Amino acid sequence: MITQPGVRVQYATGLVQRVGFAGIDQIEEALNAGIHGMLEALRLSEHRIPVSLEQEDVLGDRLVRVQIGQDWCHWPAIPASDDAASFANGILSQVFANRDLLVSEELALYLWTEVRRVAPPPSDPQRRAIRRVLTEAILRGCPPLEPLRRYRLALEDGLDEQQLFDVMEPAYATESASEIVVFAAPSVLKSLGEPELEGVRERIFDRFGVALPELKARVDESKQLVKTEFRLALNALTGFVMRAEGPSESDATHSIEEALSLDLHLRLTAFVFEEMLGRFIAGFPMPAFSTIEVLGTARLLQVLRMLLTEGVSIRDLRTILSALLELRGAIALTDEELEGYCPTHARLVPRRPDAPEGPPTTLELANYARIRLRDQLCLSCAEPATTTLRVFPVSRRLEGRLCALVAAPLSSEDEDQLAAAVAGALGPEADGGALLTSFHCRHAVWTLLRRRFPRLRVLCPQELSPAMEVARQTAVDCDLSS
Repeated sequence: MITQPGVRVQYATGLVQRVGFAGIDQIEEALNAGIHGMLEALRLSEHRIPVSLEQEDVLGDRLVRVQIGQDWCHWPAIPASDDAASFANGILSQVFANRDLLVSEELALYLWTEVRRVAPPPSDPQRRAIRRVLTEAILRGCPPLEPLRRYRLALEDGLDEQQLFDVMEPAYATESASEIVVFAAPSVLKSLGEPELEGVRERIFDRFGVALPELKARVDESKQLVKTEFRLALNALTGFVMRAEGPSESDATHSIEEALSLDLHLRLTAFVFEEMLGRFIAGFPMPAFSTIEVLGTARLLQVLRMLLTEGVSIRDLRTILSALLELRGAIALTDEELEGYCPTHARLVPRRPDAPEGPPTTLELANYARIRLRDQLCLSCAEPATTTLRVFPVSRRLEGRLCALVAAPLSSEDEDQLAAAVAGALGPEADGGALLTSFHCRHAVWTLLRRRFPRLRVLCPQELSPAMEVARQTAVDCDLSS
């Protein structure tokens, strides 16, 4: 048995006043049961994830915050009711959304010995690859042993990295049941018939370009959901809990749609499979076949998932594939050239000055596609029904500190200061515009903040559309001690 990185919950005195000490015990019990159910669905029930709850008075009116492994995550929405189950469901939703943080190197190596009992210790690159395979499986709601077996066989066959990607993709797809179930009380299910759930699927496709499998509605047998709460489950993996804001049918479907959107935003991209790409090939064969020939199917799917990870729609696949084709003659740009970079110049890829020579990385491919999708990208960040985009530049000082810290967790004090600065500018959910930072730092800044602010958008100057009215706001800045 391997003990995984734990889940640490801090709560304020105000939570005790609302649910009582018995409610705190109930929350802890529900967390342990929910996490055990998640491990059971992944066929990892023999392993353990410790859960601890501790009182922390400095939280004030936030009541609760959650640390998974070493990362502090998005504050759960505070329920209107004083029901302990609602608080437990909100915390479990954050654990589910950030379950990749629960993957440790110890677990990866332990499972590796199960699929390859007699073998020399893996090299450092193999260790990183094994952990990547495990993380990808868990993110997709896929029991990881079969993908790890596929990876072992691929290594024994001497496949290179690109061939490994192509071999692993079917393993994830085979193990994943590709099913989304909405659990709710019988009274709530009355407003969730096939037409309503089909409407949710259509709107998700319109927003993100992802064709989800059929949504199914079932009665919640656990009786843990409170009043108007719903629970989303992916491939039997218990997931997000959300609640309707009112009793009407539109409230229910809107809540489900928002939860699915957040799912995609948080890297739950289990449904971007080769079959989706196959449907596109039928409509636009030339760019599709050419791009697959250059990149390979698995690398292309990685790029699409990386775009979805940051909430970028992949519906305009034709533009994405055409953009990636332009990278055949990739060259490095100096900082001076980057300042005047125009995305209509084909065959140019902005690269870090210290980037190794060779073909573009998955991140560089995704970044180039983002630039080509800049009109759509900016419109999704704009104020509703307008072409006004509010951007909040990150100060040079803070940007440098964030890029230096991306590989290490922030202290809780620094994390609070940074979150307060971002929330003060963009609102509590950081969805009132976009942060603006330099091209080379953009992804690092987003990576550091995405756990705390799942809806946050981070743009760079090359992604600003000339069709938008860009309103620059006061720069975001704060002092970080670490």
